[in-house]
Amino acid sequence: MFSQEDIDAVLRDAQQAVDDLADDVGHLHGGDSARESRPSQSSTAVASPPRRVSTEPPPVGANVRRILRLKVPVIVRLARRKMLVSSIMKLGPGTILEFDRTVNEELDLLINNCEVGTGVAVKVNEHFGIRITNIDTVQERIDSLGSR
Repeated sequence: MFSQEDIDAVLRDAQQAVDDLADDVGHLHGGDSARESRPSQSSTAVASPPRRVSTEPPPVGANVRRILRLKVPVIVRLARRKMLVSSIMKLGPGTILEFDRTVNEELDLLINNCEVGTGVAVKVNEHFGIRITNIDTVQERIDSLGSR
């Protein structure tokens, strides 16, 4: 059994790894890192020398490698709607639920319960699949893995 302190430490490490990964991706694209755009927790402002942006990929640290090995839920959402609990209680076999989305509209792609793209349903042998037609940038996808 894990203590709350153990869980908190793992969550802090995971958040730090996500932040590091976002910074690394920001450096790759020559942009400012997500961490630099956040307000500083220190009340004293210290001028730092300008940082040179390298075109070389940053070394992948242990935290980044750990984050890249995590498994997160991948969900394709057909549609959604809200219903009264009283209506939900009446559902049974054979009930048909209608949604506002038409059959020609694209499906939502969610990663870690955050919408990151859209696509169309495809058949892959005897399984369903999705052909991605629109997806967020790598930076946006990494940011969606961070704290909400």
